[in-house]
Amino acid sequence: MVNEVYIDMRVKFAQQDQRDSMKKRSASYPGKNLKDTESFVITVFEKAGDAVMKYDDLAKQGGVPLRQADSYASTANQYGWMTQVRGKGYSPNSAICKALRTPHSDAEKKKIYLDAFKSPSLYKKIIIAWNGKKITDEGLKISLIRDYEFTDGGAVSASQIFLENAKFLGLIDADGNFNSDAEVVIDPESIKEKRARPNGPSSGKKTTSDKAKQKQEESPKVNQNLGGGTMKKIPIFVRGQELHLTVLEDMNQSDWEVVLKTIQTIKFYSR
Repeated sequence: MVNEVYIDMRVKFAQQDQRDSMKKRSASYPGKNLKDTESFVITVFEKAGDAVMKYDDLAKQGGVPLRQADSYASTANQYGWMTQVRGKGYSPNSAICKALRTPHSDAEKKKIYLDAFKSPSLYKKIIIAWNGKKITDEGLKISLIRDYEFTDGGAVSASQIFLENAKFLGLIDADGNFNSDAEVVIDPESIKEKRARPNGPSSGKKTTSDKAKQKQEESPKVNQNLGGGTMKKIPIFVRGQELHLTVLEDMNQSDWEVVLKTIQTIKFYSR
């Protein structure tokens, strides 16, 4: 009887661990560096043009294992070198592929690389956060886990690939400072998610986003000087969506313990 209870408890804990691991997933990030992705995209384009292909064809045409085809295609899409056609697959960006194969100059090719580097949503945030600062693999990994809720494995991979790209582009100087010459400039407004609106005159009906905006405008304003402290918002990624936790700028250990206990309580009763 005792053994049965013990086994049953182990099964339950294992199932809970599995559910927790499924819930925690790293935000989207390039899974391959610029040079490897370039080779894949050009190979696919040379063999199949800009046809829309699924993973099995992409693996065959790109000369990569099938298990890695999704990583290559997703990365190429984030760099802007492929276009995702939902439900059908990915298509090489013919203009980019032609420019990568036969660039007019070294400067043109570097611009293509730089544009690709600052294209992924995650990279834009990292570039803004680390601009002009000393960047290390360990520091970036910790930031990805703490600020963007990456899994440990995801943080290791994302950090490694980001730094590979940055070093390849010469964006890290001899002292380890990132983008110290400001070769890559990001407009903070560009990292805000924007919903596409249909063209033409307004129908007069409020969309879901309009209603949410109106509700936000009608809600009580946050006291920006609550308790004598300035408020700040911490970005948190959940299911690919960017959320914000509003906290005080000068929070101490006791304040953070209150926040953590509240989150742990909510997590305990969530299903």
